[in-house]
Amino acid sequence: MRNYSFDLIDMLAKSSHKETCYGAPIIIKDIPEGQSSGVLDPRELELAKKTLAERTSRPTTLQAIRESAGYNNEAINDKEVITEIVDLTDNEHRFSVYTNVLKELKDEILPVIIYAHGGSFFTLSAKKTQNFAKSLAEIAKCRVYNVEYGLAPECPFPIGVNQFEATYLFVKEHANELKINPQKIIVMGDSSGGNFASQIANKYYKDIYMQILYYRLCLADNFFLYVLLYHFGQINSQNKF
Repeated sequence: MRNYSFDLIDMLAKSSHKETCYGAPIIIKDIPEGQSSGVLDPRELELAKKTLAERTSRPTTLQAIRESAGYNNEAINDKEVITEIVDLTDNEHRFSVYTNVLKELKDEILPVIIYAHGGSFFTLSAKKTQNFAKSLAEIAKCRVYNVEYGLAPECPFPIGVNQFEATYLFVKEHANELKINPQKIIVMGDSSGGNFASQIANKYYKDIYMQILYYRLCLADNFFLYVLLYHFGQINSQNKF
């Protein structure tokens, strides 16, 4: 059940403002209590500190990193959300998509959000983010397609983004039978998932209604590459391969 009020959501809506970037209108939503840009929400900061404090050691294997990724979360829906799993293919690899919709709206034609989770391309999963996806379906009153795309290194680029694109094409082609408004197809993602969403929005900009990006990962610089290599044991503390 929900353990927070909608006051923060109302404040977030009121604090938003519009900017234009390369001719595209962008809605910026700042932290509810202030107008600061580029800073972490204090609630998120406290949660991150608490999570890190509970960890007794730094994970060093791929499996351990994946198991420790993300935060513990719980379902917060007030209303029942129907979830189904659809199996799709990108012509080479099979993958799954979690579809979510409010039970009371299941027979209505609705907008759809196609969502890609974050995790630096190699951690987290659609399954781990399902509570968020179900909450989104309730609050936004739309269908939410949560894509279980393949993770690196088992599924190297461009498999993940191809699967996200395949989901978009599936939704577009079968919109009528899926009870989706083809004029209201939204792509959304956070971190590495935001990278996927922005790629598809750029490619199909004439047909996509909106893109929603949370701290989109759009540049993997040398420091980011170093962190990944260090975690995977490909370099040691003396920066040698």
